[in-house]
Amino acid sequence: MNENMNICDLNASLFKEVALDLQKKGGFLKLKAAAEELCEVDLDTHSKGSRTESEMLLILLGDFGCDVSTLLYLLDKCELWSTICLIKTEPIRLVRDLHTEELWSALGSKVHLSCEATSYPPPTYQWFKDEGEIPGSTLPDYEIDDLKPSDVGSYYCSIGQKGNLSANLRTRSTQIEIIPQKPVITRQPRLLQDEEGKRILIEAQGWPPLYYQWYQNGIPMGKMTHVSILKVTNENMDGQTYSCLVSNAEGNVKSEDLEISSTVDNPRSCLFFAREKVALLVGNSEYKSHPPLISAYHDVVTLTENLERLSFRVMALSNLSLSEMKNAVQLVAKHIVEGAYVVFYYGGHGFNFYGNDYLLPVDAPPNGVYKSSDSIDKDEIIAMLSNAKPRLLTVLLDTCRKSPTEEQNPYLHSERPRTYRYEPERNLIVGFATTAHLSAFGFSNQNNGIFVGYLKKTHQKPCFSQATSDGSSA
Repeated sequence: MNENMNICDLNASLFKEVALDLQKKGGFLKLKAAAEELCEVDLDTHSKGSRTESEMLLILLGDFGCDVSTLLYLLDKCELWSTICLIKTEPIRLVRDLHTEELWSALGSKVHLSCEATSYPPPTYQWFKDEGEIPGSTLPDYEIDDLKPSDVGSYYCSIGQKGNLSANLRTRSTQIEIIPQKPVITRQPRLLQDEEGKRILIEAQGWPPLYYQWYQNGIPMGKMTHVSILKVTNENMDGQTYSCLVSNAEGNVKSEDLEISSTVDNPRSCLFFAREKVALLVGNSEYKSHPPLISAYHDVVTLTENLERLSFRVMALSNLSLSEMKNAVQLVAKHIVEGAYVVFYYGGHGFNFYGNDYLLPVDAPPNGVYKSSDSIDKDEIIAMLSNAKPRLLTVLLDTCRKSPTEEQNPYLHSERPRTYRYEPERNLIVGFATTAHLSAFGFSNQNNGIFVGYLKKTHQKPCFSQATSDGSSA
């Protein structure tokens, strides 16, 4: 197609298709705004006779001398990819494939997978492991910061094209394996007490999988197993010495002895046990296209101070874009150890759509224009953080949960929201500042919002303050 052609000279059927695609998705509103900004004029696009608003807009643009190239520029700027696909497409071409079919790396090392494709409209990326979609992994690069046994598997990237659901290209698969390593004890045996009772725990790493043989006073206790935890009772532990032999096909290592007396309070026993405590707090207050939220910043500061007093490692961030919000969650998820207590808090603008809650970044389009893809889904956050297998995951959302109607936001209703799957467990708590379909409120004469004002009080409860990262009492 000649891109220097005036858009009014397009084939009649193509002209109709373009106008219909713009009309049914409300895309003409975005295109109209971009065209008025470019031409520095107000465009009267009211329908006349049998002409729709989209057709009138295209005719007016043609009268201003708009050619196909300029139309494509405006559509690209508005991210109206399906409309672009009607006019011009370039197929997906894989520029860089995964470089190997098998990748061996050391336990705990960093693994980097990368691919690259070109197309028009631009390509999309989604990474998979063992045929299952990896939540939030939608960039050309995929990284594993700390290789664990659970990361072993077959990885590939599915490459699509914006606006063209039928376009798809799959990279080759790379099988990630762990280099064999003889056992190394990373933490010597210690006594713990939690809701399951008294236990002796040892921490070690190595590959292939480790076997543990427990000893009491030098005598083997049962058979060798894959379990690194030994349950004990007061009756069989008083004055006893415990040790463990850790082994795999690469070798073995013997632990130090642990002497125990049931008559002495163990300083490491506690009612609840967390291997570490981590919190990610996000406060979005300074929006480009939405009213500012003064309390969001102060709420994050307040929660940071409270959680740090409870021995949490806190990452506190403010005014994040969409990519920055997703990167922050991914970063925290990659560094959570199994068995941790994890808190995620968000204060900012948001909305509810078809039962899902969405959090708006500071670069989100204005009301009436934003889509679910301009935000981050609560379930996407839960899915990413749940993959790290925390002992307790608490998600706190201090945001509005109103649902825009189709009349209020046609763009939102034109898009089919994605779903994010995670296995619900008893370790998940989700708290909201308000119920569904309502706004969240605050006081203009107070630094903190109502939600955080009440959260401050709960942080002093014994059940929250007793659990610490090393098992000692806070």
